[in-house]
Amino acid sequence: MLLEYDALGDGEDHRVIGFIETWKNCPDKEQLDAYTHLVMSFAVTYTWAEEKNQCSHTCKFEPITGCIGSSLGDFVDSMHRMDKKVLVAVGGAGMGRAEMDDNNNCWDHCLNKTDYLISQTADMVETNNFDGVVIDYEYYLETDQQRQFVVDLFDGVREELDEIGSDKVLSIVPRDKEVNAGSHYYKLLNAIKMDVNFVMMQYYNGDHNLHRDFSGAMAHFDLVVNGVFDGDASRVVLGFCLKDCKPSLSSDKAIKAVQKVQKKAPHHGGVFLWAVSEDDGMWAKPVSMFYQSEQHLAKRE
Repeated sequence: MLLEYDALGDGEDHRVIGFIETWKNCPDKEQLDAYTHLVMSFAVTYTWAEEKNQCSHTCKFEPITGCIGSSLGDFVDSMHRMDKKVLVAVGGAGMGRAEMDDNNNCWDHCLNKTDYLISQTADMVETNNFDGVVIDYEYYLETDQQRQFVVDLFDGVREELDEIGSDKVLSIVPRDKEVNAGSHYYKLLNAIKMDVNFVMMQYYNGDHNLHRDFSGAMAHFDLVVNGVFDGDASRVVLGFCLKDCKPSLSSDKAIKAVQKVQKKAPHHGGVFLWAVSEDDGMWAKPVSMFYQSEQHLAKRE
């Protein structure tokens, strides 16, 4: 490891992060204005197929592209001019999910190719001037090999990012239902907390909903904050989905949930949205304005 624990947080809270689906039209600049970070999704080692994704047996990334309407380089440059950080998401559900009805298994082909996966990730960051990496690992952690693979992947990517630049970000985006006290994923987060700047917790597609089960979601949030990050709430970002997830939230209910989180944890790490294409202007902008008003009030006190 190259960093001391106290140095790992990026000094930020109240992030507003949005995932960009690269297979869809690019959002316009006005739509993106309120976000602090954007995540290009996804860098994967397969070609999509309806029945089962066709995995690369050599664990080779498919070329990552910009969203429709802009080359990747132009998009990253334009976002940097708007003072946004642009990250790349590696993995995602299409690489394989720990679900009985999911037959995708592309992570299996990478288990003994960790160094190659790390070097490809570092090259992608450096070539495209990304500000960091989000690793979306939703696959199994049942075997020693699987668990060691993920730990080695994070260790290696962290080391490579530090070589590229000290300000590069590394994050992970787990599903809440996989992170419970004593679970393999909970132990994984503790094993890699020296590598990641912050965790992006999916409070959708899982057990908790920040509107319907706020107390349960906050108990889970506390578990991660206290059990992994020694009470540093700025290193946990809360995830929302407005459409096509189970459960989803309407924009107004999601914003009310953010306001309740702020009261409980004033220095939480912020929020992320899957995905920016769902944002009709009634999500990131009101959330950002709310955060700014809270920061203004804090300065006055």
